[in-house]
Amino acid sequence: MRNYSLRHLSDATLRRDLKEQSRKEAGLTAWVLAHIAEFHERRLYRGDGYPSMYAWCIGELGYCEQTAYKRISAARVALRFPVIFAMLAERYPRPDLVTVIQSLAPASSPTPVLDQLSSRRVDGNEARPALAPVEVTRPRITPLAPECFGLQVTIGQSTRDKLRHAQDLLGHQVPANDLPAVLDRALDALVVELGGRQT
Repeated sequence: MRNYSLRHLSDATLRRDLKEQSRKEAGLTAWVLAHIAEFHERRLYRGDGYPSMYAWCIGELGYCEQTAYKRISAARVALRFPVIFAMLAERYPRPDLVTVIQSLAPASSPTPVLDQLSSRRVDGNEARPALAPVEVTRPRITPLAPECFGLQVTIGQSTRDKLRHAQDLLGHQVPANDLPAVLDRALDALVVELGGRQT
């Protein structure tokens, strides 16, 4: 068994080694996300008997639910915008970059946010820029065509996570970007559940 006691190291060596291991960890995270993204694109989890990438990450990689959500979501965004892999590997200013990238999943382009993430103070120290505040819109249903409506609503992180989970579970039945189909199934299930309670 490997000995993980580091008490024999000098302060200078410990400081140097910690930074080096942290750099290696960042690069490894980028590679893990790249593998998750490609594995998901190929739907290889089905060959292992799992209904979704989410379930596969929990069952095969031992991730907790939160880690599975974050890494799958971040991997999806990074696959669309490969520069994110480099940002992770090069340890851009935010240590929580995976979480920030995960939050960009619904966006058509994360460029403005990524520009903020890559900024640094002129003294060379790492900065942690504040992201622009989110403007909360009032829920609105707009008629677009006969039997067709536009839905605009602001949701919280928990709701978004549940939506992503539902998309993963329905990945073999509903296209990944078909949110209306996912919502329709969710509402069908809710109506059945609530109707059963009333009988």
